[in-house]
Amino acid sequence: MSLSLIVGACSALPTSGPSVSNILDEYDDVQDSADGLTSTMPALSFELVDLSQRVVQVLQSQPADTLQSKFGDYRPSPDARIGVGDAVSIVIWEAGSNLFGGASSARGLVGADLAGVEPNTSTQGQIPEQIVPRDGRITVPFTPSRIPVVGRTPVQVQEAIIAALQTRTADPQVIVAITRSGSNAVSVVGEVKAGDRVPLSVQGDRLLDVLAKVGGVSVPVNEASVILTRDTTTVEVPLARILADSRENIFMRGGDIVTVVRRPKAYSALGATGANYNIVFGGDTLSLSEAITKAGGLQDFRADPEGVFLLRYERADLVRAFKPDTKIATGDEPVPTVYAVNMRSVAGMFLAQNFEMRDKDVLFVSNAPLTEMQKLIQLIQGAAQPVATGAGISNAFGGN
Repeated sequence: MSLSLIVGACSALPTSGPSVSNILDEYDDVQDSADGLTSTMPALSFELVDLSQRVVQVLQSQPADTLQSKFGDYRPSPDARIGVGDAVSIVIWEAGSNLFGGASSARGLVGADLAGVEPNTSTQGQIPEQIVPRDGRITVPFTPSRIPVVGRTPVQVQEAIIAALQTRTADPQVIVAITRSGSNAVSVVGEVKAGDRVPLSVQGDRLLDVLAKVGGVSVPVNEASVILTRDTTTVEVPLARILADSRENIFMRGGDIVTVVRRPKAYSALGATGANYNIVFGGDTLSLSEAITKAGGLQDFRADPEGVFLLRYERADLVRAFKPDTKIATGDEPVPTVYAVNMRSVAGMFLAQNFEMRDKDVLFVSNAPLTEMQKLIQLIQGAAQPVATGAGISNAFGGN
């Protein structure tokens, strides 16, 4: 093989990915194509963003989806309210026997004598348990119409029944109780020990309380995400964030659906790092500098500290905030974005410490130019070795 052929094959040398110059050349091709300077459109248009303090500040200022910001600090009423599907029991006492007649009794719901009421002057009737139907009304004997109960507290329903009975008997007394709550409950499903429909207590239950009632999650905490659906709004938050931030441990509301999924955050490490594979975050957050460390760091005699890149699909409005003159982020579609950071400088190290990784990011570290030169020298030596060996054999046998 001639030296000219070896030099011509430099671009075909084995490598773990593009070099810094390759990336810059490809980006220039994208820009030239967008400006109409060339007729050839690259296979994929992307935006190249140099990591700076301003870029980091813009990224850090973006609000993340949180349970507290989406649903607020909902706090239940101190008095339970009746809803459709709840089971309600009613006990009525009257001074006399206008309603119930027959044997008299002054014994209430729990069997204790009523204070100040003579057993022979008061009668009591217990209405069978009723499930509140969709129209939100229940039937109470001797009242002119069905009593609306949905959205009311038991005390309010008691007052409504007393008012309806005033014309039928003297001094009626009523106790209303919610015996089983079908409306004030939360459905918990997914990666939990025992999925169930969990009734909420009167004092209110927070998200972690509900998870505890079903035995907790069945996957590692740092791999679990909680999806909360309330009405038409759905938000997903890592369980580790809820445990770390008490504001995320919000109060539940009847009808909420809590789904626990196993969703470990991970990124891909490629190029001149100590590990080339998918790496799990191990927590809710991970900085770029921590990601480099988890990948085994930049390899000595191989990595280019000026060629550290982070690849992800970024929101178009964010890209426009970084580069107002962008020719790529012109619509609303996510934009392939390459963040470049120079780890040879102290400033670059601090920027990497404040740059937060995201799930499915790609970390790529290019080879140093010297590494490519070493490969070329080894290739030349490998090609020249057979020639030298052949010449030595020829001389040994007296060849010309």
